Order: sequence, then structure tokens, then C-alpha cells
Amino acid sequence: MTSRQLVEDDPIVESLSISVESNPTTTISIRGSALRLVAVGGPEHPGCEIGDDERVLLGRSSASRVRLADRAVSRRHAMISLSGSRWVLTDLQSRSGTYLNSVPIRPNSPVPLAQGDKIEIGTWAFRVEIPQRVRATPHQSDAAGQTTSALREMIASMRAAHARQLTTQRVGTDIDAPVADIVAPGASHYGESPAETQLPELDRKIDSALEATLNTVLDKVLADIAGADHERATPESIARRRLSLLMDLAAQMHSLDSEQTLAQTLANVLARASTGMTEVLILRDLGQGNGFSVLARARDSRVETIHTHHQNGHSNGSAPPEQTPVRFSLVRNALDGTSAIHPHDPDAAESEASLCVPIRVGRSVVAIIYMHATGALRQPKRMELNDVGLLAESVAHVAGLALANMKRRELDMRQQLLEADLRAARQAQRLLMPAPSGSLGSVRYAFASVPGRLVVGDLLDVLHLPDGRVAVLLGDVADKGAGAGIVMATAQTHLHDQLMQGADVVTAVSSLNRRIAALSHKGDGSLFLSLFVAILDTASRTFEYVDAGHSLWTIAGDDDAPPVPERDGLVIGVDPSFHYGSRMRALIPGARLIVFSDGVVEQPDNTTGERFGIHRARAALRHGAQPAEDVRTLLGTMRLHAKSEQLADDATVVSLTIAGE
Repeated sequence: MTSRQLVEDDPIVESLSISVESNPTTTISIRGSALRLVAVGGPEHPGCEIGDDERVLLGRSSASRVRLADRAVSRRHAMISLSGSRWVLTDLQSRSGTYLNSVPIRPNSPVPLAQGDKIEIGTWAFRVEIPQRVRATPHQSDAAGQTTSALREMIASMRAAHARQLTTQRVGTDIDAPVADIVAPGASHYGESPAETQLPELDRKIDSALEATLNTVLDKVLADIAGADHERATPESIARRRLSLLMDLAAQMHSLDSEQTLAQTLANVLARASTGMTEVLILRDLGQGNGFSVLARARDSRVETIHTHHQNGHSNGSAPPEQTPVRFSLVRNALDGTSAIHPHDPDAAESEASLCVPIRVGRSVVAIIYMHATGALRQPKRMELNDVGLLAESVAHVAGLALANMKRRELDMRQQLLEADLRAARQAQRLLMPAPSGSLGSVRYAFASVPGRLVVGDLLDVLHLPDGRVAVLLGDVADKGAGAGIVMATAQTHLHDQLMQGADVVTAVSSLNRRIAALSHKGDGSLFLSLFVAILDTASRTFEYVDAGHSLWTIAGDDDAPPVPERDGLVIGVDPSFHYGSRMRALIPGARLIVFSDGVVEQPDNTTGERFGIHRARAALRHGAQPAEDVRTLLGTMRLHAKSEQLADDATVVSLTIAGE
């Protein structure tokens, strides 16, 4: 056992207190949707806080917000960005790969991030911290409205926490605190079954006392039986039993569907393996000195489901807690990836022995097997203890494979949900868009929309109005995915109806603003879109427009055209009372009105991270002559800048001209 460390110089047994929390306090952080990266492994690193309007590059280049100066890390290694309300991690075809929860992610395939995820790049490891978001509705200044929004988020968070609450215990750092007793299998998550909640208080107390007494007697009987079995077993029968248990565990590896189920299975295998150990704990490190979760515990061949609520050193409905000695030296070795044994002292009045084995997924220790024996009659000898250590390492190896399987399935599921969301939004987008090119009276137009790998949020329409004029509208929804599809459909339908019924451009945009603001008020206050709407009058060769926070347009073919205002109005959905104004522009013969989405100007260079920008976009359009040529030129130039066919965001371009002299 070359990898196992024998701990001889640790005469004092330190104890970790195991307390159980069945109804933890839910903490709500009332702030934006910032994501924090906290360094938890590798060379010292300050980490990073990422705002919801940022795309953060991780890599070796000086342009990286999270710079990792190591040649094993690619210059542009990975990207973290916000897709709607979800943070996602994307590997940018790095050389050494990006690992999420010890599982490599596929290049250029965004994977949603969750609270507590671990990102590994090179020798660095970062924990993902995503504060709960509680957002008041924009411009909703009354305290009652903000409180209602906060309560709604808090209730949802508590429900989610309740649903996630597996049968776990928390191990603190108090070295003298005792272990909470365990409720018998079959009890509910709060120490009492649904039927018990209907009993009078006195009956519940009697049942609780009886249950505690029966558990104590059963523990004693099982301990005596297990001890006798261990004494009678031959080495050959023990070896056969352990091999059979290992084969059974390997056969179950692909069917185990949760960490909790796996932990209980491991505890069961080790408890039945005739090791002479009186207790098996499956621990998970919570990191940052926060102790451990106890995923499962087996005492005297009995696997116990851990779900009591520990209060004031006692468990609900249980006897006073007992001592479970846990050696910090062994746990520290296991967290460093080394198995360790503390051999028994044959001269001690109460002999004891412990061993600790890490469970790894890839390069990371994700859980620990801790086994303990006490009592002179039950104590395994040193040689037997080495054999038990080898068995535990074999079990840990199988467990690591099973956990890697689970984590891969979880990442695949996250990715499938994200991709399904994007497919639904893209389908809605395609249904709402006009033909790629055409003529409406004397107005000729062409457009193209290239989907991004991550987000969907562009809306576009070209309408032939009853009075002969032509309307064009292009917007970009702040939300992404299926949520963006719903907002796109709502906005486009609303504008279509308003304009076709004869509303002027200001009335139509103002009406939409009130509609989206009302929807945003009903939700979490995050429904916004930038929008450009113009109505072309072929008789006067002019167009009247409203720019609601978009400003991504230009007039090509007219060197005397005045510059485009940078910001001409508030985005749609922020303030229902905002007053929009319109402006007029001329469109001389041969000139084209060209509008594009922010996916064009924000597309980064995949080598340097530099954005395409509005100036490159306008420069690319100087030498065109026809709408279709404008669209091809702008998108082609943007792709050359990106150095990739895969775009970060939707890129939509539409060009219109009024034919004739």
C-alpha cells in the first residue's frame, strides 16, 4: 500500500461534530445577477466577480479578465457569459480542455452553471457562486411592490432548497462536539412520519421514546451478531464475500442516479464486507473550512438514512448523541488524495482503529470513505487493516467512476435543456421573420439573420402598410432562449397590429412600451428590448423613425447624411410613461437604410477578444450598391473579424432602398 500513509504519531483522537439540518435557513442576496469565481485550488488567484452585462474570458492572454499564466492554458481558453437568466461556461477549443465538476465539457458547447459548481482549467480550480436574485420591477418605487417581489423570490428559493435537501448531515469543526443520533430507516425527513403528525402530543412523545429504546436494543444486537460473524469467518470466505460485493457494486454503477443513493450503496457494501470496522461514514467536503456533509452512515452492518434535525446537541426524537471519533489527520491526507490508516493500540483499554480513503473524479477529491473500529473484541489486526484499506480503495475507485458517470449525465441534461430552449426560440424567430428579400411597391429590401451559438433574441419585420408606405422594425430582446421567443412574438404582433391599423410610429412604439412594461411588472422586471422602427414614404423619399435605445443603423450611399445619434430613446419596457419622439431623414436615390443587431457589433475576435464595433460595421458598408450586397458584405466582414463560423450572438442585418430616380 505505497499510496497509504500510516499515522502513528497522532495519539489524540479529534472528533468532528455531526449536526443535521433538515430545514436550513435560506439566505437571499438582494443584488444583481453577478457571478463570483472563488479560487479553491492551484496557484494563488484573486478570483473574479462578473456582472450580468459581461462576457468574461478565461485564459493566458493579457486580454483575459481571469488571467491564468501557464503554458498549459490556451490564450483564449474559456468564456463565462449570461444567457438570459442563466450563466453558461463555454470552452473555446482550448488545448488542455475545461472541466466542470471534474468532467470535460465539449468545445464551443455552452453548459449552464449552477451554484457550487467547480471549474478546472490547467492547475487552477474555481468554485462558482451565484447569489440569489431578487429584483424589484424597474421604476416600481413603492416599498410594498419591492417587498412582494422579494418575498416571491424567497418562497421560490426556499421551495428549491427544500426539494434539494437530501438526507445529509453537516460536519462542523468543533473537535469535542458529539455525533447526533440517527433516526431509524423509514422515518420522514423531519424525524416523524406523515401519520405521526396526526397523533396527539402525548402519543408522539411515547412513540418517540419507544423508537429510541428499540433503536438502542437493535444496535446492540446487530453489533453482537456482526462481531461474532467476523470472528467465525475464514480468510477465504471473507475474500469471496468482498469480491462478490465489489462485483455487485460495479454492476450497479450505471444505474445509480444520485450521490445519496451511491453513498448509501457504498456504506452498505463496506458494512457487509466483514471488515471488523464498527462504523462507515461517506463524507463530502463542503470546502473553505465549512466542514462536511455526511451522505451516509453504517453502524454494525446497518445502513442508516441521515435526516434528523440536530438541535442543542440532540436529535429530534432520538437518544442523546454518541461520540464518533474522526481524525483530522486522516481527513487532511484524504483531501490531499492520499489514503491513510491509524492502527489500533493493543494496550489501550478501549482499542480503536481508523482509515480514510479519497474518492476521486478525475483530478479532484469529491468525497471520502471514513471507517472506524472500536472495542478490543472487534478490532482488526494491522494486516487485516491493510486489507480493509485495499478493499476501501477498490470501492472508492468504482465510486469515482459512478460519480463521473452521474456528473456527465447531469451536464448532458443541462446542455440538452439549454439547446431545446434555444431551438424553441429560433423556431419562433423563423416563423415571425419575412422573406429574405423582396419588393414592397418601390421599396426593395434584403435581410439575413445568422443564429449565435448561445442566444436568440432578434426580431425583424418588413410591412407593406395600407397607405402604401413600408415599415421596417428591428429589435433585440434582453432575455434569451424561449423567454426571448415569447417577448419577440408579443412585440412583433403588437407592432404589426398597431401599424396596420394606421397608428403613427410614435403611437405604436409607446403602446408597445406600456405593454412590455406591464408584462415585466408581472414577472421579475427583466423584460426589455431595444428597438428601431422606421416608416418609409416613397413619395417624399423620406423615413420617419423612433429609436428606442438601439442606435445600430446607418445610411449608406449618401456621404452628406448626418451622423446617427448614439442614444435616442429609452429601451422598451423600462418606464411605461416614457415619451418617445420621432425624427425624419431623407433617403436619396441609391442610398440605403441599413439596420443591424448588437450581435454584429459585439461579435468578438476569437483570438484577441476585440469586438467588431460600430465603426467597422459602417466602414464595411461604404462601397455597396444594393441591399443584398450590403447584407453579404457586412456579415462576411464580421465573420472574417471573428475568425470563426460560430457566432456568440444572433447577427441580423436588413437593408432597404427606394427604387427610381
